[in-house]
Amino acid sequence: MSTTIEHLTDGVVEVQVDHGERTDIPIQLLITPVAGRLRILPPERFWEGHEIVEAGQAVATVELGDRTEHLVRSPVRGRLGAVLGRDGELVIPGQAVAWVERE
Repeated sequence: MSTTIEHLTDGVVEVQVDHGERTDIPIQLLITPVAGRLRILPPERFWEGHEIVEAGQAVATVELGDRTEHLVRSPVRGRLGAVLGRDGELVIPGQAVAWVERE
């Protein structure tokens, strides 16, 4: 952890604290907010051998016990890097289920 203190005019002091490690890796994790059974959806589009997803495209579903599903959608356009689980695996709320490399 690092702390930077800057003395500004009129006696104002600005303190900036870095609480953790930062990275410039352009990835977006896809997180499920619900618990259930992970179902991976088939790819819709490929480009140069990579699966491409659009913003809002469903990548997976999480099946709930009462025959309902929650869609896990990509918030960004990019290359699907990986699905972080197996089809049929149980997942918990807050679990990362895939990642997308942003364009």
